[in-house]
Amino acid sequence: MHSQSPRLLGPDSREPGRGRLAWLGRQAAGELPRWLICGLLALAGTTLPLWSPVDYRDYLLNLIITIMISALGGMSFNLLGGYAGQVSFGHAAFFGISSYVYALLFKDAALNPVLSMLLGAAASSLVCVPIGLVLFRLRGAYFALSMLAFAEITRLIAQEWTSLTNGAAGLLYLAAFPEKTHNYWILLAMLTGSIIVTWLLVRSKPGAYFLAIREDQDAAEALGINTDRYKLLAFVVSAFMIGLAGAFYACYFAYLEPNVVFNSINISLNVLIVTLIGGIGRLFGPVVGAVVLVLTNELFVYVFGEGNVLMSGLMLILFMLFMPEGLIGALRSVRRSRVP
Repeated sequence: MHSQSPRLLGPDSREPGRGRLAWLGRQAAGELPRWLICGLLALAGTTLPLWSPVDYRDYLLNLIITIMISALGGMSFNLLGGYAGQVSFGHAAFFGISSYVYALLFKDAALNPVLSMLLGAAASSLVCVPIGLVLFRLRGAYFALSMLAFAEITRLIAQEWTSLTNGAAGLLYLAAFPEKTHNYWILLAMLTGSIIVTWLLVRSKPGAYFLAIREDQDAAEALGINTDRYKLLAFVVSAFMIGLAGAFYACYFAYLEPNVVFNSINISLNVLIVTLIGGIGRLFGPVVGAVVLVLTNELFVYVFGEGNVLMSGLMLILFMLFMPEGLIGALRSVRRSRVP
């Protein structure tokens, strides 16, 4: 009978010291390229405004800012729907609330724009608490559809409350940061912070409870997990993330109109699509999905002139049919199948 190779078993049991060191060396050698690539990408992303071509800098930065807004919204949806299993079609409500809170604080109260963005995101989190306490009595499609109804209610309120929001005429004000470079770095910091917070949450005890609730809420309750508390925690953090995206949108574009910032098709559906394309329940899934979706839509608009919403819907259908685990899940499956 042939003995198995020590390489497959891990550290060589026949030479405990030297075998373990060699095994750890091989593991480190395998991890080094991954960390090196991540570090180089982070450095390139942080310094991009400094080395990008001057003639195309504004277009390139605007494109990447669009990608990061979509990615930040996707991170929000991924935490609530991907990890905690609470799919919501109402993220547009928190996007719009935060946008208007930012605009009113910056335009009327003359607050610092960064502080206004943080307060706008905090307002979204505060609004989601009573909504979550009521709507988490529902599950599955009932919760998702009730969130869609809530988003539509907030849109109608913003449209009719003309004394505060100026109704359908919208709010117009000066941009806080005219330079795209400053906007780029602010949004990059927001997205990076959201990724770190998601990573820390998922690796902590609440993250384990999120996954237990996602897999089987009844079983989680039987084990003594306070499911309402942890669903609400995911909801609050998720609302804060989408609130950051909404407040930054208001800061960057300096114009708000209810039918734009409370639009469930363009916002709630967009965060769902980017998450599914990249891989739901994957840390970097929304980032990958945002890159693919925005670049594909940009190409589609360039070739056909319009119809990017049609393209988004088509991509959603194709990925749900042929890549339900998203691009990251599909790539990992391929890599596992190649391992002997």
